[in-house]
Amino acid sequence: RAFITTQSIKKLKKHLKDWALDPTGWRMVGGPGNKTYDIRALDEEADREKLFIKDRWIKEKTAVNADGGKSSVELEQHLIITFSIKYRDYMRAIRSGQVERAEKMVASGYGTGSRKKQNDPKRFIATDHATADGEIADKSVSYIDKKAIEEEEQYDGFYAVCTNLEDDPDTIAEVNKRRWQIE
Repeated sequence: RAFITTQSIKKLKKHLKDWALDPTGWRMVGGPGNKTYDIRALDEEADREKLFIKDRWIKEKTAVNADGGKSSVELEQHLIITFSIKYRDYMRAIRSGQVERAEKMVASGYGTGSRKKQNDPKRFIATDHATADGEIADKSVSYIDKKAIEEEEQYDGFYAVCTNLEDDPDTIAEVNKRRWQIE
């Protein structure tokens, strides 16, 4: 069966994540096939609407437990990563609003509790239960976790899909841009 499915860059193996986030070796969708770009050197205005892409084939071992038995199947997939300044800016704007909400929660004392949901502003709130000396404190202190914001920020503008189709990566990226219409 043929498929195109989204792929979390955060959940990729380290070597694939490093490759996906590497700012060098990108091609422009619809551009000259052999020219590569460093996405750090893109022009914020001139390249805003352009889509950049890199791709590679990967083999993943997948555990199969059909009848309770254990076996593995090797799945060959085409990993396609896209980068867009417009999408990066959109993700930053969304997060900025979430950070503002988190700051209001901290200021009001509401910021404690579970914060593991994907779009919950609480994921940017950290809580310490110890003093600066390392002793256990009677009261907990909540604050904005800058490290969590920076960690998430590194994925801004990137989008990944996996497919078993052998079509041109540019074609698959164009189909994926229309995903919202298809769904």
